[in-house]
Amino acid sequence: MWAPSLGILILLLLLRVTSVKAQFYTVASVSNIDRFNQESVFPVLKSKKHQSAADRINTYLHLTVLDQVYENDRYAYFEHVFPPEDEYWGQSNFDFQVMTNNELFFSIAIMYESTGAYTESFVEYYTFSSFTGEHLTLNDFFAETPLIDVSSIVKDRFEKRIKSYLPQIDKKEEDGDAKYEMYEECLSYIESEDVLYNASFYIKDTSMVFTRERCSNHMMAALDDLWTFETALTLNELGLFFNEKTSNALAKNYWESNGDVILNDKILKGSIRKKYKITARIQFRPMKDGCQELSGVYWYDKIKTIITLNGEVDEDGNFELIEYFDGVATGVFKGKMKANSLIGFWSSGKGTKKLPFILDLK
Repeated sequence: MWAPSLGILILLLLLRVTSVKAQFYTVASVSNIDRFNQESVFPVLKSKKHQSAADRINTYLHLTVLDQVYENDRYAYFEHVFPPEDEYWGQSNFDFQVMTNNELFFSIAIMYESTGAYTESFVEYYTFSSFTGEHLTLNDFFAETPLIDVSSIVKDRFEKRIKSYLPQIDKKEEDGDAKYEMYEECLSYIESEDVLYNASFYIKDTSMVFTRERCSNHMMAALDDLWTFETALTLNELGLFFNEKTSNALAKNYWESNGDVILNDKILKGSIRKKYKITARIQFRPMKDGCQELSGVYWYDKIKTIITLNGEVDEDGNFELIEYFDGVATGVFKGKMKANSLIGFWSSGKGTKKLPFILDLK
């Protein structure tokens, strides 16, 4: 019987090793046990060459999911979300799954349980530029009109899934009427909504996967056979809809942070008076008058205490952000939103101080 030589075995092993795709980030994890003896695990990204981008992702995930400022030497990672003593409400059982980790995109799913009146399981997806660490929303990939077209494709697929299932429901069975009515209402809602406004997405291999929450509430969950919605479109299929920046990124295999950047829901770095370093995350929500509502948080890097922000930006980019600490207005940021930055002046609550500031993606 023929047996491969040692040299052939080594060659086969090398081919197998080199065929494994390189991971852009090293994804470590931190864990802790809550008072119910349930373990939670959370990702921490590390990189020898791109640690500043990794820290921007770590900062976003810790702020968004764990409601805290990221510190690489922190011990109590879940202190703001775990159920407090003598209470059941809170979040626990955190875990994660990396969906994509290459030189262009980093996509991750965060799983956890949240308890209020009852306990529900949740999955949240986040996608980032690997090189810059900036959080990417659908508006980073598509201009407004193409995004509407993509939304129509995704919506049509979600609708077809429900429509194809409705005839299979036997209304004569126990709870059959309730199940049928649940899906009819869900179908009506999907038909009338901007489906991508309530959808999330992630990158997996060469596809963008769109997801939507299930049709049922907690009380109807046992009747929900379809559960969550998910549909994939390849990056080639989406090529006609991508904006120029995305098309260039896919061609060059590199996501650039220069030019016009949508600042919505990204970690911004900067300073007040070129002396006090600050970090912020601001979310934009369109208003009927063409302005956008602003909400977010910021903190001084040295102190790391979260301060709330609320305000507006008009069509010309002029903005005002009022800061609140413990419910009291303590200052205001006013200025102009540029291509990839917020520039202006910060004033103290009493107006006795007025200092220049800048926030951007650098």
